[in-house]
This record gives sequence, C-alpha cells and structure tokens, in this order.
Amino acid sequence: MQARIPISVLLLVAISCAGRSNLTSNGPEQQAPPPVASSQDAPLVRRKSAEQIVTGLKTQLGLTDDDVFSASYRNPPPERYPARSPDGVPQISQSAESNYTALGGPSWLKGQKGSADPSTVFVQQVVPMSQAWCRLAVRKPGNPILVDATLADSSSTPQGTDRIRKNITRLHLRMLGEPASDADVLELLDLFQVYEPSGSEAAWTAVCAGLVRHPLWITF
Repeated sequence: MQARIPISVLLLVAISCAGRSNLTSNGPEQQAPPPVASSQDAPLVRRKSAEQIVTGLKTQLGLTDDDVFSASYRNPPPERYPARSPDGVPQISQSAESNYTALGGPSWLKGQKGSADPSTVFVQQVVPMSQAWCRLAVRKPGNPILVDATLADSSSTPQGTDRIRKNITRLHLRMLGEPASDADVLELLDLFQVYEPSGSEAAWTAVCAGLVRHPLWITF
C-alpha cells in the first residue's frame, strides 16, 4: 500500500530548501531537483474504513447478520444500529444504509465516495452502534466477550473481582491486540463498577464499548 504524503510535509520541505543556491555548471543554469520527503514523514496511522469497522466488530464480538438484522434486511430493529453497504445484495433498509455511510462507507450506485476522515457524524454513529452491538454480544450465549467471567460475577466479592479483572485483561488483548497494563485494567474495572449498579450486563457492555472507541481500535 502506497503511503500518502501530506501536503503540509511537502510545503515544510520546500520552505526548508529556500535560499539554497541552484546547481550551476559552465552551461545554462540548472535548477536543483525537487526535494523528496522522507518516508519517516509519511502518515503511519489511519482511521478504519466502514467495512473494516463492521467486519471487525462482528468478528471480535461473535456476531452475525442474523444477530444485527434479526429476521429481515429490509426491516431490522433500529435500536440495534444495523450497518451494511448500500451496494450489497439483497437490498437493505434505509437506516442500515445511512448508518454505514455515517461510518464513512461509500455508496457507489449513488456516486458517493467513502471517507476515512474523522468527523462529528462518524462519532455520532460509532458511539451508539458500539453500545448496541456490545450489548448484543454480552447477551448472546457462548459469546467471546465473557470467557473468564460470567454475568453472575460481582466486584463486591474478592473472587468475583478476580474473575472480572482476568476477563478484562483477556478482552483488552482481544479487542486492541495489546496486553493490558495494570493501569489499563484498573481503569476498565473502574468503568465496570460505575455501571455495575445497573447490572453486570450494562457493566460489561460499557467495558466492551469503551474498548471499541479506544484509539487503538478505531485506527490501524
């Protein structure tokens, strides 16, 4: 994949070269070749595309289209925030199409290009969508979210806290691809305990959604 060089980098390189004498010879004056930006200046992090977000979420959360769309692509439950390419087959609901394009996905039949730029619309879509899909995953039997802990575990007991910590550590590695530090585990445990009075389902949904919105998950 060819990295794109930001225009600002090229401008900075051009400015730094200003004032230098052009290469000369006995013949006509020759202009120095244009500066070449270093590969170190190339962008190394990009936001995930809409397709990467949808596919990544379903894979990591153990979800399928049946979980998100229920019985019909045309009339999915809107509270599940379904998202699917409008160019896919079979045809989908308007809400699923709008959710997908809000993530930056293209709609080629309508001549709309995709975008991976950060935007308010993207944030407004990914926040409730992450909560809805994480809730579906937590409720689904045999889900990959709860492996070292269960919905019956509570942080009010040492045994429950230990299992919750262990599951948070595992979930952090699964979602972000990095081992969790002690500080990471403590922060997510604090988040769990904030929502725990509303039930362990809400608490694990909050932890899962928080990881989905983490910069390490949103970018690659």
